Amino acid sequence: ERSDAVQRAVERLLAEEMVTIRTCETCHLQYCPHLEEDQLEHERCHRRWMRAVKALGYNPMPGPDREALKHEGWQMISEGAPLEVQVDGALKVIRSHFDRSLSTAIDGSYWQKHPSFEEYASMTTIKHFPPDVIQAIVDRFGRQEGHIPDGYSYWVLPERRAAEQPLFKR
Repeated sequence: ERSDAVQRAVERLLAEEMVTIRTCETCHLQYCPHLEEDQLEHERCHRRWMRAVKALGYNPMPGPDREALKHEGWQMISEGAPLEVQVDGALKVIRSHFDRSLSTAIDGSYWQKHPSFEEYASMTTIKHFPPDVIQAIVDRFGRQEGHIPDGYSYWVLPERRAAEQPLFKR
């Protein structure tokens, strides 16, 4: 994260319309390339992100793409489509949540411990899906309770669950 001084400098320059903000297509960080401190922060975050992407063989989607995928998934579920289409829609919703959770883990430098998509799908909240879709997801991925509480979509390190998510019951 930016230091308070850098954040204030960015806000001042933006208010004076002296700079633009860029979003890196790879690491998705928004930064001000005209500020040396911000450029250095981007380079640091970009290197961390690229190490994770290379090791994982996967680059999580940026926020707008995740939201579009999630919206598409919910539409597929709510249109009364055949079960296979509804399951595909649910998997899109789960993928969008997985990518958000993994992005946070990359930013927090604990991505090596983050579950795979298949593991995440067995842990995340699925109670909002129709019963037959829930059963199809459980049949495909199994079910692991106690990792991600209802109403949350972020996977958190087990040792940090109690502090960060008081809904965990362990």
